[in-house]
Amino acid sequence: MIQRCTQSLIPVVALLALAACAGGPGGEPGADDEERHHIPEAGTHVVVPDGWVADTEDLLFGEVSVQPDVSAMEADEAPMAIVLVGRFDGLFVGPESGSLQDVATSNAASFAEFLFPEPGERTTLVDEEREIDGNPARVVEFEITQGETLTYSRFLVVDRQNDDPVFAYFAHTETPDDLVEEGNHVLDSLSFD
Repeated sequence: MIQRCTQSLIPVVALLALAACAGGPGGEPGADDEERHHIPEAGTHVVVPDGWVADTEDLLFGEVSVQPDVSAMEADEAPMAIVLVGRFDGLFVGPESGSLQDVATSNAASFAEFLFPEPGERTTLVDEEREIDGNPARVVEFEITQGETLTYSRFLVVDRQNDDPVFAYFAHTETPDDLVEEGNHVLDSLSFD
């Protein structure tokens, strides 16, 4: 079990380390002077909150990661909060394989099991339909209790009908409320070219 957990966490640690070492956030200015990051491969934009960084290098999932800039923090002080955004590219169960609810639920569970491999009890906090730029969407969020640790897994899927479907995923552990609000804002800010 320890070997499985360690092997599962190696890519996550590498992903987080890469993002932590990234420079400042990229993107184009958006409405309300919020920093926005353009993701040309997915034809989308997302907000990059102040104090967060966007990274596109060597990601296992998606085209961009957005997370708090932890470069000036000690490793044990750094919050675990990350948003991944991208296209469905064969690594996921995409919208063509079922309802948006099924896709959001299965991917929220799969991501949570990948990032937080310890056994736990999962509670659904959010399961709702949305519309993003006129496209049908679904968001599902789980709270996962692993012993005394709480983790959260929020998955948004957008079926763009004639274009590649897009996902946005936000995972965090027990993190300060302002970081949770900012991470959710990244998901809610998803817009298309």
